[in-house]
Amino acid sequence: MNNNISIKTISELLKCNFHIPSYQRGYRWTEQQVTDLLNDINEFSPKEIANSDEKTWYCLQPIVVKQKDENEWDVIDGQQRLTTIYLILYYLNQRYTEEGRVKLFELEYETREGSANYLKNELGKIEKDNSNIDYFHISIAYQTIKSWFKEKK
Repeated sequence: MNNNISIKTISELLKCNFHIPSYQRGYRWTEQQVTDLLNDINEFSPKEIANSDEKTWYCLQPIVVKQKDENEWDVIDGQQRLTTIYLILYYLNQRYTEEGRVKLFELEYETREGSANYLKNELGKIEKDNSNIDYFHISIAYQTIKSWFKEKK
């Protein structure tokens, strides 16, 4: 068994596709958890690293994955954080014209077939989507992100 632990930047994750296996629960982060993550990132202040040209960086709690293919990963732990990061990046990406947008990493949910399509095509179209429990929590998280950024302007 190969257990490699490595630190990846968000930009490195953009090249990946993540598969959320059926044993993972649906997305259930609350407004408070989303706000806490945004505040933690916002309040982080990089510090100079002594005797180098580098600075410290903000690091999320681990996202544990198992490689399936070259850029395909099964998410073992961290699906809530990974989905929230996707939502934040999606919101920020919408501020650019279509040509200026960055391709985001993909999330595929084994037992929630429509969720991947929802994230790519329906996100933000309905303020509070009650059509299923996953869409409800995703839409609330997305609205929380939008509100948080508007307050920070």
